[in-house]
Amino acid sequence: MQPAKGKLVVNATAVAMLGLMAGLMFASAWNDTIIFDEDPHIGAGYSYLRTADHRLNHEHPPLMKDLGAFPLLWMNLREPWDDRTWMESDQWGFGQKLIFGSGNDADAITRAAKAPMIVFTALLGWVIFGWARKHFGAASGLLALFFYAFSPTFLAHGRLVTTDVGAAAGFFIGTTAFLRFLNNPTRRNVLLAGFAMGFAFLTKFSTFVLVPIAVILAIAWALVQEEPGNRARGLFRHLTRTAGIFVVAFLAIYPVYLHHTWNYPPKRQRVETIANLAGHGVGHTPKNIVIRASDKPVIRPWAEYFLGLLTAVQIAAAGNNPFFLGDVSGAGLHLYFPLVYGVKEPLALHVLTLIALAFGISGALQPLYTRRWLAARFTVVAFLVVIAVYWGVSIRSNLHIGVRHVLPTFPFIYILVASEIASLDRRLRGASTEGALPHNEAGEPGPGWRPAANWGFRPIGAFRMLLGALLAWQAVTVLRAHPSYLAYFNEIAGGPDGGYQYVVDSNLDWGQDLKRLAEFVEERGIPEIHFDYFGTADPAYYLKEKYRAFSSCAGPQKGWVAVSAMSYQGSRAKPECDYRRWLPMEKLVTKIGYSIFVFRLE
Repeated sequence: MQPAKGKLVVNATAVAMLGLMAGLMFASAWNDTIIFDEDPHIGAGYSYLRTADHRLNHEHPPLMKDLGAFPLLWMNLREPWDDRTWMESDQWGFGQKLIFGSGNDADAITRAAKAPMIVFTALLGWVIFGWARKHFGAASGLLALFFYAFSPTFLAHGRLVTTDVGAAAGFFIGTTAFLRFLNNPTRRNVLLAGFAMGFAFLTKFSTFVLVPIAVILAIAWALVQEEPGNRARGLFRHLTRTAGIFVVAFLAIYPVYLHHTWNYPPKRQRVETIANLAGHGVGHTPKNIVIRASDKPVIRPWAEYFLGLLTAVQIAAAGNNPFFLGDVSGAGLHLYFPLVYGVKEPLALHVLTLIALAFGISGALQPLYTRRWLAARFTVVAFLVVIAVYWGVSIRSNLHIGVRHVLPTFPFIYILVASEIASLDRRLRGASTEGALPHNEAGEPGPGWRPAANWGFRPIGAFRMLLGALLAWQAVTVLRAHPSYLAYFNEIAGGPDGGYQYVVDSNLDWGQDLKRLAEFVEERGIPEIHFDYFGTADPAYYLKEKYRAFSSCAGPQKGWVAVSAMSYQGSRAKPECDYRRWLPMEKLVTKIGYSIFVFRLE
């Protein structure tokens, strides 16, 4: 194929995949109610844009909330500025009041807020594809994009007004910009890496892990690239420039937080800073520094940023006791993220990861892999460092509420797997042409080489059939979960229907199916339904007079009963309130979107 025509076909294929992904996200989100975290995020984002007052939702940077709230500026919403929820900085109450309690159309707000998030997710896919194509070739770019576009986790979270996909974008852009700087440490690349880091820090506070990662990569680069006699000087030079990148990043943060604190009264900012830093997990010195800076005219935007960072650290330190493998005691949580990644991403991807890992390790065992080899393949090493550090921090964390917390590592995994699979394909293609698998990086046949005619089969054909079958399997299993991508589980967990036995929370139940329950109640002509709902949407808004609130400790109910999966499994924390006593799964009538269990009791 001619180069120009080939590039056009590759780009068209990428656009088609991203178009399909965007369409699936839009269609699957159409009947979703707001999920748990969207309530404060939408309300806070709207308040930032309308008032330049950052009193709500300090624990997340504003960028993704601003993006989700932006379309709401043209909707002529009724605004509850005189409500106590705004006066008292009640982020959960203000979101509820704006969306459900002020006479606004909740569904219109929800759909409008999700639209820019879907566009953002598609653009991130294009960035991942473009970067992988540039550095590893068109085949690697398209395969990495396939893993992204048919990732149930990105399909689920890419349409939500939360910070998780933003963090994935920030982490990827920040890391690749830093690698560009290491390869070519010009002033321009220092600035670009600094702005990329600043963007990352404005998406989610977990991206602050980029700081130690960048230091590790700068040290590794100096050790690998510099000659022994120049390593000390090279190390100092790279660490100095890395510090300059961090300076640029924090300068880039300033104007964003300056806008968001412009109308935030300094006295109020100080009072709320003190209140928000009353928890544990952070030393007194950083707390005192932030508190003292919180009402100072010039530096209080930075104080507000670091307030959010310290608040996020406190939340992570406090942790949670999630339902995990039938237990809510918090035992065995060091296995939480490996297990949820194992059951929440498609099995086909895991199989291809194992193939790529085996191929990569088989090559690394050869004597060719010296310091020079590491220098030539530093990007792969850097990606492995990013994954290892981020996963290590996540596993050691006390906060376990969903696979989304390791989402920033997914693009790196997709690209590494895609590049190794594409490399294996090239190796097998050479073997089919030459007769045997070559034994070194130069493509030279090793001892024992025989003509292809004596093999009796073509390895490349068998491999491509296997690859095609695995990709088709992933596409089919993901599409079958539509529209319930949040509840996707692979075959290990028994599919979406069996996932609730392993984990819940944002892996399965985030309150997204309330509207679908209301449709079920309407279709069945149910006069009333007792409902234990996990979520921040207003059940009475959709179920109206048919809604009867209750909880697990209220005891058995008669008639129609609905329980969110999160509430059902969380009730095990108190044996006397355990739903299984009177709502065993044998009495289940149906599941609504896999996240709401519906029973009928005589």
